Amino acid sequence: MSEDISKNFEKEVDKIIEENQIKEKEQARRRRFFNNCMECNMDFFYSVVRDSTAEILNPDVNKYWILWLDILGFKDLIEKEKYEEVFEMLSFLSHFNHEKFKSEALITSIAFSDTFINVYNPNLASFDLIFLLENIGILQSLFIFSFKNLVRGALVFDDLFFFTDAKMSIKYVSNNMYIFGKGIVEAYNLEQKIHYPIIAMDPKITQEIISCYKNSYDKELGIYRDPDYFDNIKIHFLSPSTSSMKEIMKYLFEDDFPLLRKIKNEDKEIYYIDYLSRLELEEEEGIKEFLNLHKELIETGLKEGKEGVVSKYLFLRNYHNDTVRKLIKVGFLSEHEEKFLI
Repeated sequence: MSEDISKNFEKEVDKIIEENQIKEKEQARRRRFFNNCMECNMDFFYSVVRDSTAEILNPDVNKYWILWLDILGFKDLIEKEKYEEVFEMLSFLSHFNHEKFKSEALITSIAFSDTFINVYNPNLASFDLIFLLENIGILQSLFIFSFKNLVRGALVFDDLFFFTDAKMSIKYVSNNMYIFGKGIVEAYNLEQKIHYPIIAMDPKITQEIISCYKNSYDKELGIYRDPDYFDNIKIHFLSPSTSSMKEIMKYLFEDDFPLLRKIKNEDKEIYYIDYLSRLELEEEEGIKEFLNLHKELIETGLKEGKEGVVSKYLFLRNYHNDTVRKLIKVGFLSEHEEKFLI
């Protein structure tokens, strides 16, 4: 009896030893597989670096204009599953840009979630910042008119790395696009700081424009210099024409309907694109229809908006009323059309 127990015990020990040996072999096999994979991946990585060292380690960096747009109320659209409307919004933004800008001026449009980004190429003799600002204003006004929806955004000029798999000599994947750099960070940070549904202009650019204007008057000649006179590439983008800095300054900041308006945001003065003065509707009635829609949008926001949102609509009310009063002053609207006021 004791002999049988002893034999069974030995069998169980042998079984356990065998199972442990199998486990050790499997673990060894897995370690070899993992190490082989790592070696393959490192070989792949080094082959990419070897084939395209310049592109990866020293990619070309240029300065671009980056427009960052945030579609407000996007979360609500998704939660209500209004996917067709979302698609129409994104299609509108993309189509407008490709219609307005030549392919070499608009490098790319990128949409992800509630964010829409445009990258514009300033390295063209024909590039015109004023044309860009005007059309961003038109884009904003037509977007509101078409979808009764607001946007907030920022336009900055800064460094950007921009290339594709083809430039990196990566042949193993699809033609992905790589965009990163200080410009994207600056655009995002500026948009996040804005409390109102406006598109803010890079403060560094507006400060440089104003500074150059102050130094543009030639006392000997009695004239204001044009942008090409200045040793400042950013200022050259103002216009490819020979307009003087005084004319440009007036158009940007000082007209009854300037291209850029000033507002205080977080105790700092910033300029934003005056989209209400950039209406591009063929008939006068169309502009009145837009003003009425804009009024209703603000009134609804003031009535239904939460505490943290009401301030945005209070700003819009003041902006709207100021524009309507100016339209009455210049005779575009008659005095009895004060009905557009809020």
